[in-house]
Order: sequence, then C-alpha cells, then structure tokens
Amino acid sequence: MNRKRVLDRAESTFWLFDRASSMNFAVYADGRGLLDRDLLVQGLEEIRNRMPVLQASIGHDQANAELFFQDATDQPVALREHALESFESSQYNQIVGDAIMEPFAVDESPLCRCGLLQGPDRFRLFLVFHHSIADGRSGLDLLRRLFSFLAGQDLPDSSAEFPGGMHSLLESESGLAPELEGSPELESHPAQPVSFFEKRSATVRTNLDEIKLNSGETVQLKENCKSHNATMHGVLGAALLNATLDLHRRYQNEGDTGSMTGPDGPDNALHRLALASPADMRKGLRSGQSDLALYISLITSTMDVKAGDVWGLARALSEDVHRQLKESALDFYRLLPDPARYLKKPDPGKAYAAFLQRLPQAVALSNAGPVEAFPGPSNDSWKVDHVAFSVHPSLSQIAFVAATTYEGLLTLTIHMDAARWPESGPAEFKDRIRHWLQWASSP
Repeated sequence: MNRKRVLDRAESTFWLFDRASSMNFAVYADGRGLLDRDLLVQGLEEIRNRMPVLQASIGHDQANAELFFQDATDQPVALREHALESFESSQYNQIVGDAIMEPFAVDESPLCRCGLLQGPDRFRLFLVFHHSIADGRSGLDLLRRLFSFLAGQDLPDSSAEFPGGMHSLLESESGLAPELEGSPELESHPAQPVSFFEKRSATVRTNLDEIKLNSGETVQLKENCKSHNATMHGVLGAALLNATLDLHRRYQNEGDTGSMTGPDGPDNALHRLALASPADMRKGLRSGQSDLALYISLITSTMDVKAGDVWGLARALSEDVHRQLKESALDFYRLLPDPARYLKKPDPGKAYAAFLQRLPQAVALSNAGPVEAFPGPSNDSWKVDHVAFSVHPSLSQIAFVAATTYEGLLTLTIHMDAARWPESGPAEFKDRIRHWLQWASSP
C-alpha cells in the first residue's frame, strides 16, 4: 500500500508540542495473575494490522511546512519486558514514566510501544503512543482490544485508510468550521505564575504518582457534586487548583514572609490560576468513533482562586467548561500559532519550546470518566483490576493529572517534571490534593 495523508491542525500542533518536550502518553492496566507472553506478541501484531496509524510513520516536509502520515516498513510493536520480584507501585510508575519520556524519532514506526511488568502474581501492561496518532479515549479503547484478544475474543474490523483529521471531519459531518486564521490571541487577564515552579531545566526528572479513592469515597464525592450543582470534573479541578494555591502560599512565604500579610493575607488572598481540560470531540462525529486518532481540543478555565473555596470553584469550573464546549470548543487551535510557521524551520521543536515557555502556566486535568470493565479469560488465569492513563505535562503545564474510574474506584495519575519543583514539592502536592478530595468526599 502507498497511503499518505497530511496531518491536520490538531495533529500538527501536538507533534510540535512533542518535539518541544515529550507529550507521549501511556495507558495501562494492572491485574492479578500471569499474562501469556507469546499470546501478547500475537495480540500486538493483530491490533497493528487493524489500525492504519500503527502502520505509519510521520514525515516532515520542511519546504512545504507540513507533516504527513505515510506507510512505513512492516515493523512490529516493540515489547519491553520487566520481571519484578514484587509489586511496588512507585517502581511500576517510574518505569512507565521513563517510557513516556523516550521520544519517537522522525519517521519512526510504529508510533506505539508496549511494556509488560510481570511479578510473581501481579502485572502491569502499558502502551505508550505518540500523541499525534491517539488520545486518551482511543488509547484506552485500544488497550481494551488488546485484552479482548488475550481473553480469546474476536476483534472488530477497522477501516483500511488513515482516519480523517478532526477539523475536516467536524466541518464535513457537523458543519462546524472553526476560524483558524489570524494572529494568536492571549487572555487579557491570564493566570499568574506560582512561586514554586521553576523554568525548564536541562534535565527532566519524570515523577509519576497516583491517588486512589475507594468506592465509598467515590460514590460520596459524586453525591456531593450533585448536591452542590457541580460536575466531577469541576470538583477535581477545584481540588487541584486549591492544592496549587496551598503550595504557592507556602513557598511564597518561605521567600518573603511579609508578602502575604495585611487585609489580603493568606486566608483572603486570591491568586489567578488556570485549569487546562482536554475535551473529547468525538460526540460531534458520526464516523471515527472507534478509530485510533487524535480528536481532542483543550479548554482553559482561568479563575481567581480563594484558599479553601472548593465548591464555589467547582461550580465555576463546571459552568465554564460547559460554556466553552458549547461556544468555542476549538478555539485552542486558533489561539496558537499556525504550525506551518514552525514547520518551515530546521529545528521546529526548539523554536516551539521557546514559544510554549512564554504561555501562562496551567494545571492540566483530563477526565476519562467511568471505564467499562475489561474482559478476562474463561480460565480466570488473570484479571484486570485497575486501569489508568498518563501524559507528561507540556512546558507550560505545572502538572498533568488524569482521572479514571474503574470498578467504582477513582484514580488520579499525577505527572510532573520534578526538576522544576522543590525537592519535596511533588509529595506535598499529592498530599494537598488528597486533603481536598477527602474533604470534598466527606458526608
């Protein structure tokens, strides 16, 4: 075959994000039992054969300032195995974090890798993707297909062609034709910097951690959201921004003890912070629902955050995300420069990194919502009991937090570049998020 398609605005933008600093993402499943290594290799080949973008590389045409999918050599999805003596979540998370940070080379194919962490009676299976070919929802769906194959189930057929670009599909199928021309626009009142987050370091130290709420806490949190007219995404975002403010106040006081005194002192001070929310655009499409593809936008909500205000902030975030999804869901791509401006350069990533570091800082929150239980084998030799995903934050993101709910248990994965934080900062951030979630989920 000799298939070829130019990457659209969304795919090209995320390619540039990745060239500036890794934006790969991982989906993973933890479980009990032993996975069959040979069957896994067969399953990886099966899904590669059914997904056109897993048979492609991304080429860069500098002269025409464009990127394109093209058929590549018939290479299998790489499988990396780790035999572990015990299940230590910190060790598992570090392996996944390191795998996310490993870049895909220009023209590399497939743009997906697999890792198997196998202990005596537990495992973690993960897939790492280049973000231009997939998003969280389609990545989780592909992981489900892989486990369906391992469980002995038949896989659905897929199109033989590369999936269509998001912008062209939305325009042709729903009449949504966003204005993409013109100069980038910045907010008139952007988010303020935070005291603890440093400029990019020459060395990246990936830090991937998790917070889990049990089924009782998750149910109570949902009920509390209803009674406070907020969404789960809203309250999770409020917990993240309050945790960010807590750390900002602490480290600001360390550096300048007089800066937070007076009538606008710590208890009443407002700080303007931003929450960036990836938004799944598949609801506007008739086709492509099951394609491995990038069909997302990014909604940024900039709020004046008052310490301890969780439910008021949760309602404001809920309403703002809903409004932007309805009125301006694709503005993210208009507000950024045309990718062609950078694709003309010999080193697009370096120039784009300089641009990204001028953007206001934000905490990113991607919420996949409830994930349907994965299938298991008839002989019960293994069972998936935990599913999650993670993305390394872009250069302007303080942290990237991903939420999934699996079998009633809510998991937040928290991904940071620890080189840009104080030594104890990542652990403190996790503790403050947990504090606000426990407060919000109390009866």
